[in-house]
Amino acid sequence: MRRLCPNKVQPYITIHHVPGYRTVSFQRHEDVVPHNKLHAHDKLTLVRDPIDMLVSAWRNQFREDVFKSLHEDLALLNEGLPTNPSFEDVIRHFDHYRNVSRTFREHTNTLSFHLGPDRDFFDQVFTVENIGEFEDYLSRRAGYAIPLPRRNVSNLDVKEAVRFHTAQKEIRDRLFGILRDDYRWCNGIYDFDDSFERMWSRHGN
Repeated sequence: MRRLCPNKVQPYITIHHVPGYRTVSFQRHEDVVPHNKLHAHDKLTLVRDPIDMLVSAWRNQFREDVFKSLHEDLALLNEGLPTNPSFEDVIRHFDHYRNVSRTFREHTNTLSFHLGPDRDFFDQVFTVENIGEFEDYLSRRAGYAIPLPRRNVSNLDVKEAVRFHTAQKEIRDRLFGILRDDYRWCNGIYDFDDSFERMWSRHGN
C-alpha cells in the first residue's frame, strides 16, 4: 500500500530541520573549534544556475527507473503524472509532482531552504560555472593544489533532450514562478532573463 499512497509533504523550515541534516552548533564543541577562533574560518558555498539545476535534476532524477527504485512510480501514475516526464511536464505539473514525490521535492527545494535566506551570511559564494576559482581558493588556504573531480556527468546530450511544444512566454512565466526565489537569492550572480534566453536559444521552438 505504501507504493500507492503519495508521500505527505513535511513542513520543514530549512534543511537544518530535516532529520539527518540537523546542524550541530560549534558552541557545543568548543574543545574542537574554540568559539573565539571562529572568525578565522570562512563560510563559503557553491551554487549553480537555477535553470541548469532544474534541467539536471530532470535528466538525472526525474526518470521512471529512479521513481520505481524509490517506490514512487505507482503513486505518480495514480495521480495521472508521467513517470518519465518531459521537461515541459515538469514545468507544467511542478507543484503536483512536489506533492506526490519525495525525491522530486528534495531536488527542487529552494536555495534558501538549503543555504538560508541571507546570502551575506557567506564570506565566499562560488559558482559551478567558474569552479576553477573555488579550486584556487581551496588550494591557497591549504597551501597545496586541490583539484576537484568532476562528477555526475550524464551521457545524454542535453541539446537533444529538451523539447518545448508551448509558447515561449508561457514557458518563461511558469519557469519564473518556479525559480523566482532562487534567482532572487542569486541576484548579481545569475540573471533569470539571461539564463532563460540562453536556454531557449538552445532548446526552444
